[in-house]
Amino acid sequence: MPMSTVPAIASPTTVLPSGTLLADTDSITSTSLLCKIGELAARTVGPLPQNDDTIAAATNADLFALPRAIALGTIDDILAPMIGKALRRWALQAAPQLIAKAGRGALVVAAHGPLLPTNVTVAQDGKVSFAAGELPMLPQLRVIHLAQSCAALAASAADPIEAAAAVVAGYTAIAPLAGHELDLFFDTMLAAVAQAALAEGTKASGEALAALSAVHPRWARYRLRAAAGLADAVPGAALLKTALANPDLAVAPLVVGSPATLRPSGKASIHTAVTTVPGATVCAVLGGSVHALGSTADGDVVVMAHAIGDVLDARVAAQAQISTFYTVYSGLDAGAAAGLDVGLALVAGTEIGKAAEAGRVWFQLALDLCGNELGFSEPMAAEAAGVFDALTPNGNILLRMGGENENEASSEASASSASSSRAEEDAMVARREAVLAPNFTLLFDKPLHIVRGEGQYLYAADGTQYLDCVNNVCHVGHCHPRVVAAGAAQMAVLNTNSRYLHSNLINYGEKLLAKFPEELCVVFFVNSGSEANDLALRLARVATGGNASVVMEGAYHGHLSSLIELSPYKFDAPGGVGKPQHVHVAPLPHKYRDPAACDGAAVGAKIVADVKAAGQKINAFYCESIIGCGGQIVLPDGYLAGMYDAIRGAGGVTIADEVQTGFGRVGSHFWAFETQGVVPDIVTIGKPMGNGHPVAGVVTTRAVADAFNNGMDYFNTYGGNPVSMAVGLAVLETIEAEGLQANAVVRGDQLMTGLAALKDKYPMVGDVRGIGLFIGVELVTDRESFEADGEAARKVVEHIRHKWHIFVSPDGPGHNVLKVKPPVCVTEADCERVIAAFDDALAALSQ
Repeated sequence: MPMSTVPAIASPTTVLPSGTLLADTDSITSTSLLCKIGELAARTVGPLPQNDDTIAAATNADLFALPRAIALGTIDDILAPMIGKALRRWALQAAPQLIAKAGRGALVVAAHGPLLPTNVTVAQDGKVSFAAGELPMLPQLRVIHLAQSCAALAASAADPIEAAAAVVAGYTAIAPLAGHELDLFFDTMLAAVAQAALAEGTKASGEALAALSAVHPRWARYRLRAAAGLADAVPGAALLKTALANPDLAVAPLVVGSPATLRPSGKASIHTAVTTVPGATVCAVLGGSVHALGSTADGDVVVMAHAIGDVLDARVAAQAQISTFYTVYSGLDAGAAAGLDVGLALVAGTEIGKAAEAGRVWFQLALDLCGNELGFSEPMAAEAAGVFDALTPNGNILLRMGGENENEASSEASASSASSSRAEEDAMVARREAVLAPNFTLLFDKPLHIVRGEGQYLYAADGTQYLDCVNNVCHVGHCHPRVVAAGAAQMAVLNTNSRYLHSNLINYGEKLLAKFPEELCVVFFVNSGSEANDLALRLARVATGGNASVVMEGAYHGHLSSLIELSPYKFDAPGGVGKPQHVHVAPLPHKYRDPAACDGAAVGAKIVADVKAAGQKINAFYCESIIGCGGQIVLPDGYLAGMYDAIRGAGGVTIADEVQTGFGRVGSHFWAFETQGVVPDIVTIGKPMGNGHPVAGVVTTRAVADAFNNGMDYFNTYGGNPVSMAVGLAVLETIEAEGLQANAVVRGDQLMTGLAALKDKYPMVGDVRGIGLFIGVELVTDRESFEADGEAARKVVEHIRHKWHIFVSPDGPGHNVLKVKPPVCVTEADCERVIAAFDDALAALSQ
């Protein structure tokens, strides 16, 4: 690939700084120093656009030549077994995933090359610097750049993963890594060490490879995720712990027929010690199969494996990312394994042995053994305590024996943890209330402290993963790497206003307008949906000379003063001052509550007559293409065509508010107005446009734009800035590259089918409606009166949040319509989980 296609990036450091080369110091394995080097690694790379050219250059790196060579069989014969194993694992697993995710889940950066003991210097004050010399900056996957640096810097450490964790912790303090990158980091680092061993053939390189090869890959994955600060260092751990602590889960007693009490284990916090009498009968607390048998100095050991589907609904189990968990019983009398065989299925309560002579049984609950077939004996490193807390939770979650000291009862531990977390969140609420106005509201009865998002999931401070079915802003997934990289790359180069020429503005404008009918050919860029709707009102007033606006019942178009006047959702609510005289409201076309309002032509004719009778002239008819805050109302077929004809006949223009529904959410079309077979005069867009970045727009016809060009310049300080345009373009590219509009069709059909089936089971479900991934479930007291049941909706929201870890929210005039509008990357398993959660919540309410 010609390097001219890759933007030139100035080197952050090009002069050899003063200090001692790291290779000449004796502190190369110092945790604090390695952390500083991680920070340095993040600062010495430059951003790049995530396009075909940079991705191609990055995936032509030397490390990617190895899997190709292995596939061709050209170097297999000269590989030592350990090198071969490492490189084959890289070639068959990690490398293909990195290539597939390049530019999306794995970002491309501009880098001189890895940080090495021979190009990093340490000053007397501890400051570290990078000597780039004459090396050019070239495209490289950042996970490879960092892994190669770790391979060189951490390989000589006594614990190479703890050393790598220190580098990763420093790096992510400056530039957070995505979960995808961290999951592939260890294999990449191991391949880099194997590559060095193959090239150098020295004793040192061989010893480094041996040390790293001894590390279990999943342990390395968890440890590095923790070092990066991910709340879910062990994915699925919080979900499984919650399931095991469920009081409805049937468990058998550990010791039968003899007294048993909890005592401090003497084995840190990864075991639960139970004191009983020698020879006491020890039983399996859960059903499962024998996984391993063995013995230690404390006696015989029995390890049982349990399928996660036995404690979680199958539709939820798919989210846990853990298929099996384990219980470990040690301190058993010799010969305990005599009647057991690996693979033997046992039901809860089956005897597995007798307590040894010491009369103390150790019990361990493990979410993953990480190669320790007889269970963990002790934590590997003090710094890894957080990982062990997730991997080996308090065994009394299952034993439920009450307790003392470090082995407190699981209920007490849970209550204590919840109390501590609640106290922290309550303190945050108090601080928030001290600095914000009181009408800044929070979700849920007990607000959550959310610290991270990835894809369709949000993560709380305690590590709990939540499926987000509320946020239709992070359209292609929270913190999508392609979108984040596009914004960061442009922000590092230039951000200014639209009064200068810049290709981002033109490129994005062209690509965006290509998504619209040809009549809609002019775009104005702003920063929020409210700004877009306010500008649309200006355009309409200038283009028509009208002084009256028509809106829908229950409509919400933004928080600006001009838009509160156009939003019955606000002006009819507490604190509102009622409908202004220049605003006329069309009734909601609700097929159950007001069938007559479903005839757009008839409603339009009446509105036009009312405006004329008031001595006014229509400037605009505002309508969300699917009514959102009014209750997820899907407009009847032909509704907009009838209304548009009436409004245009009275000299007004038509405005489609696509702030919530645009960008492929409805699946069948890119814009929801297209489902009505109409072309508006003006379209407002926002929320999903920047996937969380503040960017919005107004798209209109040439005639309206020309009318607005009345001598007054239009300028918006931030509207159309290069960073926002880069982000917007990345969102469009992601929708196309990942087939997300098509996904909205399939997943929307799945949700609609599953949720609609609940209407037959539960009379309180008055209606299930929607298109694509914009769905509403309406709860009523009965289907005859169709009276809104807002309290039932509130209870469903809380039930689903607490038990199923899913976010939904109520809306509509009666706050009784549950909105389901997840990021459009939502999966089949996610949707099954949503359906199961609704079923469970409605069943609980029906009892």
